[in-house]
Amino acid sequence: MRNLRDNDNPAADWSVAMKRDWDERARSDAKWFINSRRLSQPEEEFDADGKRDVDALIMKDLDLLTQGGEPKQMKVLELGCGIGRMTKYLASIFGEVHATDVSGEMIRTARERLKGLDSVRLYETSGYDLGELEDNYFDFAFSAFVFRHVPTPEIIEENLREAYRVLKPGGVMRFHTNSITVFDFEDLEKDTWLGASFSDALIRRFGNAVGAQIISIYGVGKKDCWTTLRKPVEKADPQPPSKLKIDSFGQARDFSKKSIPLSGEDSALALMVSGLSPSTVCCNSITVEIDGMPVPPRFAGPRSTKGNPELVIVEADVPIATPEGELDVRLVSAGSVASDVIKVLFFKPTPVMPEIVAVTNAADGGDEIAVRGPKSRLRLLVRGLDRSADTGNVRIQIGDRILRPASMGFNQAKEVCEVDAQLPSETQSGSVKIILYFGNLASPPVTVDIGPA
Repeated sequence: MRNLRDNDNPAADWSVAMKRDWDERARSDAKWFINSRRLSQPEEEFDADGKRDVDALIMKDLDLLTQGGEPKQMKVLELGCGIGRMTKYLASIFGEVHATDVSGEMIRTARERLKGLDSVRLYETSGYDLGELEDNYFDFAFSAFVFRHVPTPEIIEENLREAYRVLKPGGVMRFHTNSITVFDFEDLEKDTWLGASFSDALIRRFGNAVGAQIISIYGVGKKDCWTTLRKPVEKADPQPPSKLKIDSFGQARDFSKKSIPLSGEDSALALMVSGLSPSTVCCNSITVEIDGMPVPPRFAGPRSTKGNPELVIVEADVPIATPEGELDVRLVSAGSVASDVIKVLFFKPTPVMPEIVAVTNAADGGDEIAVRGPKSRLRLLVRGLDRSADTGNVRIQIGDRILRPASMGFNQAKEVCEVDAQLPSETQSGSVKIILYFGNLASPPVTVDIGPA
């Protein structure tokens, strides 16, 4: 067991602030601060959002996350459960669910909402350790939309280390972080709402430090980054493979397509590889070389426990600087064992025009927008933005003003990008046209009515 409560630990000071702030948020409007869809969200809508996230984040990959085991025989840890939005659905899948939160108020409400679910156990924690929870106990650990509110990367790492401590050998952990590393975000003061970034480099360093097998890291550099890792049953064999072979390749989302676009959602290469052990291959132990550029993979392993056990899938996002044309691709292991070079065609796809599908205020997700106050912060739901879109290459025109977004993130449930922007202080009430620019691409304008303060 590992307990970090001591007077010299700076996380203890943040623990007081996290408890205070999240207790206050729980008393104010717990559903809004957990789900941020709308103020006073109806119970049915709140629950439906929880089920949708569990379906998208767990059920879609259930075989991988459970390593082919029987879910009803498994013990699961949920970090940051709030009032149980997803906990109740985890309880319908797994045999035993232990859910934690830094806020005692959240836990008290969760106990009331989930009473009658005998398989659920709820704990208030310090926010940086798991107290007396037993080592090597859980088959699966899960955390969604929690660490983006944690104020320092050090506290995020302590939480990850604690979750890894209580994970069984052979168990899997999936967690969400904000991995934005642009200077504008890094310069913002972090607190218990706007949390710290935990970059791809920190994720990989953590994996190396604890000896984890990193299966996937999706969303590098974005507000929504999802990591899946496994605690090995035993230490991986340090011996490199004797031979690597790329048996076939294709687009990551559609393996039948052999030409890889340089941008867009399909701008990722998948390799089917023999010579790697599915039980030990890790995103930290191999590199994909595209035209001589080393690219750390975003996925390495079998898609499920079924199928050919000798083949491993390796996915890599195509670097933005990749040139057009037929390029050399090979796979290199940590021991400098390389596959033969294959030729892959990379092409510039037809640009997809961005489309603003809805405009709401960011305060409660409603249609009412005001010139000042909480409802003066806009949230645009946008289709057509790919993974290269960020606050550096996206702009919003509101009337005659062109603004830089305050933040951006992908909403998995709605399959749109959420782009937030603050109305200028001189904005007047009335109808205004809004256009979103992605590089040199402009969305069709939408008209929005802005009311008085």
